[in-house]
Amino acid sequence: MSASYPGSEGPPPAPPTRPLKPHRGTTVLVLGILGFVICFICGIIAWVMGNNDLREMKRGRMDPEGQGLTAAGRICGIISTGLSIVWLSILVAILLPVFFTARGKAQEASCLSNEKQLALAMLMFAEDHNGQLPQADRWTDDILPYTKNINILRCPSDKSGEKSSYAMNIALSGKKLEEIANPFETVLIFDTSRPGLCPAGGPEMVASPPRHQGKNNFAFADGHIKSCEETPPFGPLQ
Repeated sequence: MSASYPGSEGPPPAPPTRPLKPHRGTTVLVLGILGFVICFICGIIAWVMGNNDLREMKRGRMDPEGQGLTAAGRICGIISTGLSIVWLSILVAILLPVFFTARGKAQEASCLSNEKQLALAMLMFAEDHNGQLPQADRWTDDILPYTKNINILRCPSDKSGEKSSYAMNIALSGKKLEEIANPFETVLIFDTSRPGLCPAGGPEMVASPPRHQGKNNFAFADGHIKSCEETPPFGPLQ
């Protein structure tokens, strides 16, 4: 005998069944494959979508007929993402040394340009002072009117924060250009290991380790510049 309900001749109707979400197995699989051939981002999307959809199928909220396609797409996404990470790691390992070498070359070229301008400023100073070079204890200030740019005293590879990254050959302090026996081979300005307000000294002050990929930059008493592995002569004088 069935139970009776007021105003009804039978049992209450069952609640409506919630429809299942349509599966996206084909989409997940296509994205997983595209992760191999186009972009690893597709593989990541397939991985995430596959995880979410398989979870929904397990909870009975999504059509389980797409489980095989979804699982296959998820696996493709995982593999393509992993391979992309490996390839990116290899690419970075190859390109980083190239990048640092290129940056070092650019810094070396900028430093050489600085020393060229400083050397020419010293020679212009000498022309205005009876052929006499600046005194070593104030050379950075003496040449400022000829450079009008204090920034060229800083080598881009020098992180000391000091005023000058370069030192003057102290043997040429206040000397007349005619007193330099071989200006083409005599150092005038150089990368120094002791940056400061007005650095000056001899070979013992050359930057060590070298600043520019095994080399230091030098400006010579005739105005030319050169990047050298070995320290060139700081004399002689006549």
